[in-house]
Amino acid sequence: MKKILVSIFLLCLPINLSAQEKLTLTLDECIRLAIKRNEAVLQAQQELYKAEANLKIAQSDQYPQVGLTGFYEQWKNDGGNIVNGQMGLSGGLSYPQEEYKDYRAAASFSQLLLRFGGVPDFLDNAQEDMRIARIDYERAKKEAAYAVRQVFYNILLTQEEIAERRKLEAAIKQKLQRVKERRKAEILLRINVLNTELELAEQQREINELERRLDIDKTELVQLIGEDELSEVEVLGDVPEVEYTLERATKLALKNRLDLELLRGDIKRQERLVRETQWNRLLEFGGSFRYEDAKLAVQNRARTWDTVFSYDAPIFQKEPEGDESDQNEGWELRFNLGLSIFDGFRTKAEKEHENAELERLHLQLKEREKETTLEVRRAYRAVDSAKERMEIEGRVVQIRQENLRLIEALLETAQESEQYRSLTFDDVIEARSAFTNAQRVFFQARRAYAQAKEELLKAMGVME
Repeated sequence: MKKILVSIFLLCLPINLSAQEKLTLTLDECIRLAIKRNEAVLQAQQELYKAEANLKIAQSDQYPQVGLTGFYEQWKNDGGNIVNGQMGLSGGLSYPQEEYKDYRAAASFSQLLLRFGGVPDFLDNAQEDMRIARIDYERAKKEAAYAVRQVFYNILLTQEEIAERRKLEAAIKQKLQRVKERRKAEILLRINVLNTELELAEQQREINELERRLDIDKTELVQLIGEDELSEVEVLGDVPEVEYTLERATKLALKNRLDLELLRGDIKRQERLVRETQWNRLLEFGGSFRYEDAKLAVQNRARTWDTVFSYDAPIFQKEPEGDESDQNEGWELRFNLGLSIFDGFRTKAEKEHENAELERLHLQLKEREKETTLEVRRAYRAVDSAKERMEIEGRVVQIRQENLRLIEALLETAQESEQYRSLTFDDVIEARSAFTNAQRVFFQARRAYAQAKEELLKAMGVME
């Protein structure tokens, strides 16, 4: 009894494992997994993390800076005598013994209170890297979504085509059985049977090719979503119709396209650079006020001025000897200012340069918006054309199929009726070839329709 139970368990184990590996996914789930696991998206995400860290480094001076400083110094001279210019132990001029010791430890604190003028170059570069990294990350997510959606729709269309061809295969098998029965009754010729068997073989060949294509597409989908390649995937859903009007699609494209967002960010930055040219006239400006250990200073760095408060509080230090006093007692005020009265038109030229660049960016954005509008319109009309062609090809398939079935039915009765004796098997072969070609063109038109809708979504810059 125990052996029987063990055998049953071993037989059931592979079935349970395969059931665990089977995945049933919708399009939204696939896109979510791809964004979470796809290598290209993860690389872009790490680049974004790096840019965020660099920006934090650049902004670190805006937070309180606290530290400890200290030093210790000690030396000793044992003294002695100098004889004939040489150091000796006795006789001659006496050299006194000396010893010196000094030490100090203090806590330092500083805080940036105000920054005015232009944005420092290091901060500007960090902000730009951050902005571009975020756009690249969004682009990687959209590209992953586009790739997943395209493979997902290919799987759906392949499965639908296989299902339709299975129905045709079943109908051909029934016809083959009927033809064989009529052949046994010597109503039809042997060539009728061969003709039907050839038709069945052609359908089975198409089905086998589609199943191989389906296997490749499922493997690609599994790779895109980061699952185990040995997992079995089943997809649920359908290819949706286009629900956008042309006006709505154009508005979404102008809002969501990343290339337009990048240009708008460039324009915003350039507008700031134009404003910052006014600080060129203030060549030198700085000052400080110190009261004992506290200090308030205005520090100049290129076209940027930082107002910083600092405080150094001694923790312990060597006591002054005699009348020595602490150097930090009392207060101190310093101030310097330098204005440019005439700089050889340099400031004016720099402003003209920055304004010209700003105008160029505005024109580039306007041109890109026109191109985007045209691209969306072209993609939208391509969807209409692809849909119309698919519907026409679907009707052609129906006509070719009805024509083939009619010719086959008439040929079966041609042996019994003088009216249809002019029909030959060449007519059947020609009709079947026309039907097979119409089938192939129809399924290609369906895929072209799905691809046209995907191109429209890309032109709109949306992931859904």
